[in-house]
Amino acid sequence: MNFKLSAVSAAVVLACSMSSAFAADSSSIDQSGSNNTASVLQEANFTSSNNTSSINQSGSANNAGVQQVANVGNAVSTIVEYSGANDNLSQVYQASSSSVAASITNAGSSNRGNVSQSRVSTSSGSVIQSGTSNTGFINQSDGSNQFASINASTYGVNGVNNYANVTQTGTEQSVAIEQSYGSFNKLTAKQTGGNDRATLAQAGNGNFLETLQNGTGALNVVNGSQTGDRNTGYVTQSGSDLSASLSQPGSDNTANLSQTGSSSTMSVGQRGNLNNGKATQAGNNQYANLDQTGSSNTASLSQIGDRNYIYASQGGISNKGELSQNGISNVASLTQSGSSNAALMEQIGDFNTASLLQSGNSNVANISQKGNSFASYNTQSGSSNTITVTQR
Repeated sequence: MNFKLSAVSAAVVLACSMSSAFAADSSSIDQSGSNNTASVLQEANFTSSNNTSSINQSGSANNAGVQQVANVGNAVSTIVEYSGANDNLSQVYQASSSSVAASITNAGSSNRGNVSQSRVSTSSGSVIQSGTSNTGFINQSDGSNQFASINASTYGVNGVNNYANVTQTGTEQSVAIEQSYGSFNKLTAKQTGGNDRATLAQAGNGNFLETLQNGTGALNVVNGSQTGDRNTGYVTQSGSDLSASLSQPGSDNTANLSQTGSSSTMSVGQRGNLNNGKATQAGNNQYANLDQTGSSNTASLSQIGDRNYIYASQGGISNKGELSQNGISNVASLTQSGSSNAALMEQIGDFNTASLLQSGNSNVANISQKGNSFASYNTQSGSSNTITVTQR
């Protein structure tokens, strides 16, 4: 942010225009209450500009600022603070650009909104907050055709002390973040380069979700949803044409998803409580699926190579499953239902296939395949069973 709002008791309105004769600058400010500050600077040193800015404030001790610098084309900024709107700070900074838009709406108290769009070409940005003590940041830097939205639903945020942060650097990126019906949630999305998309939603209390995308070409997609309490999720993508989906409708779950390479898909769902899931993909054309429906489950999925597939499902209590594949065209499938089950499957080589189904109590399985073209099919039903398969 290249400007600072001064803390004065009276309303201060500054609208400056240094544009050419072809410019169509406009500014409209409406303030009601006391200790409000509004500052608008529109400065266009290029041949033409279509700047417009509107600030509406109602309440007390509000700050709002708009700075639209040197654009050829459109630049639109709107800040609205209603319904009490106490202790709000809203700032919009749009730099040398073409066709920029930013909209901040705060309703409630102690809200902060901050949209900063730098070099820009066809950027948007929107912060909508309804509730108290909410914070939303959007920072879009060098890119082009970028879009970011915080609290994107029709009902906005309903909760207290929620936090959302979006940072984008690159081209053709898009982020949509929704926080609703909860408190003390935190969302962070960072995108660098490439053609990235992220859609994140939180409804519950004490959830944390962070995504990091670094694309190198084709579209990368992340979908994350947390609807329980005290869930933690991390999603990291580096490559192109990657897809990751994380769903946590339970409570006290932890998930860590990592993808590197291209044309890979990963899906992790945790519908119970106290589950821990980790999924890692490094390579091309891979698929991994993990579904945990019980409580206190632990699963670790790892794929290194090309054209590998993992299907994993856990249900019950205290299940533990680990699947690891290193090579190409390997297939592994794990299904556990019951309690106190443990399974470890490892495949190193090419064209290996392993499948395990456990149902009952106190089952233990250990399967390891090294080399090429091994196949193993296992089924356990009952209790106190043990399977050990080793193929070299």
